Amino acid sequence: HVILLTTLEYPGHSAVYPMYRSIVREVLRAETEEHPVLVASPTEVRFAIYEGNIIYLLNTDPNLPHGVTLMPCTDRAENVTLNPLELLKVKLTDTKAEILSSI
Repeated sequence: HVILLTTLEYPGHSAVYPMYRSIVREVLRAETEEHPVLVASPTEVRFAIYEGNIIYLLNTDPNLPHGVTLMPCTDRAENVTLNPLELLKVKLTDTKAEILSSI
């Protein structure tokens, strides 16, 4: 999603900052409801979340494996390790992280 907000003042101006803060908070809340999964990863790992809790994870580091923690909005966390330059397709279910494919 892309959202463009324009005002006569810059975004940090005291007159418009509360409005921007409120809009950003609402957009983040809506996104969390749409994809209720948090991904904790190092900067070398890129990810995208799609419908049905399908997550693509890409380790861009050519030399080292990296771990990723997937956290659905429950009390649990699933850990996944990606080899150097590995792309994983993962489905996060109610009970586990199921690796669907690895490239």
